[in-house]
Amino acid sequence: MNTPSKDPRAQLTEELRALIQQNLEEELKATSRPRSLARLNHLLSLADRIAPERKKPINWIPVIAVSSAAFLIALLATIPTTKTEIELSVKSSQFSAALNRSHTLFGNVDITSLTASGVKKLRVPDQSGSAPNSYRATEKTGGLNVDVSLPDPKTNSSTLSLNPIIVPDNTELTMSAVSPYQAHFAFEHAATEIQADLLGTASVSVTGARPVALSLSIPDALRAYTQDDFQLEVATTTTPSCIICLPTPVSKLSFEGFDDTQQLTSAVVTPFSSIISGSLVMEELNDKDLPLRAGTHLTLQITNGEVRSATLDEKGQISVIFHGEVSSIKMGLGSTVRELKPSLLEWLAANRKLHLLWSSVIFLFGLVLSTARWYTGQT
Repeated sequence: MNTPSKDPRAQLTEELRALIQQNLEEELKATSRPRSLARLNHLLSLADRIAPERKKPINWIPVIAVSSAAFLIALLATIPTTKTEIELSVKSSQFSAALNRSHTLFGNVDITSLTASGVKKLRVPDQSGSAPNSYRATEKTGGLNVDVSLPDPKTNSSTLSLNPIIVPDNTELTMSAVSPYQAHFAFEHAATEIQADLLGTASVSVTGARPVALSLSIPDALRAYTQDDFQLEVATTTTPSCIICLPTPVSKLSFEGFDDTQQLTSAVVTPFSSIISGSLVMEELNDKDLPLRAGTHLTLQITNGEVRSATLDEKGQISVIFHGEVSSIKMGLGSTVRELKPSLLEWLAANRKLHLLWSSVIFLFGLVLSTARWYTGQT
């Protein structure tokens, strides 16, 4: 049976130690005392020097601790938060929203004209004469087109006020700016009643009927009952004008649209961004402010939020303020899309309440590590 060969260095060390030990024994046998204590000390120190080296055991505790910390940090940096709270302020040419429950839109808005399409029935104040006070859509006409306009306000003091509109849940709304004084609305799944109060004179035009001139000395209402899908366009008397003044809960908010010309001429239609400028504030990251440039494509997945206001300003732009919780914030289009929702690491770093906890954990870890080193050194 073959025996394993020894390391040459270890074998040489053993031979030298044996030789030194032999010289020591001979020295002690020759005399009861060594001739020289200095020589004896020299031999002993020489033996210690050539003793086999002992490898110190590796302390794996710091290595494991550092590796675990690095892995945990990398993991937290890749895991996004489930939701985050934001404040979005945008100036745009249009926006779309989906309402998750029945709500009231608009306030009492003073307008100079009102145009509506997709109307099932229109009722106007009753006046003496041959003009009818009620109009109904037929299968031939489909939805009625209704136009109500005031005379020139410079020469006439008549007033027309649009009352709040109650829309059902699951209503989808698109608002577009036509001019600083004019806005267009497209409603889907929103059969409702539109009411406008008139004082003075106004011209009313309805599909398939002659225009009617109304003259009222006492305020009275024009009422239009719409189909599920209808469109509304109003011209306001002043600017800026708050079109949506009441907080409106939404489940979807978009600032993208499609070019009608491109839809007719191209098989692949690319949406355009209606954002002109704006800012996105992440409240859970110490109000981190992210500016939005013109043409920014922004996609939100809303878990709970509301459009607090939508105002048509003097530049013909819609100022929209949204506040709520979102589960996703994506910027870009196609291959350039990136997620802006913060990671758990960013959230923990920004949460000041957790700073004391982090400091305490690090202190306790250092204390345990120091105690372990001291105990290892004692044993």
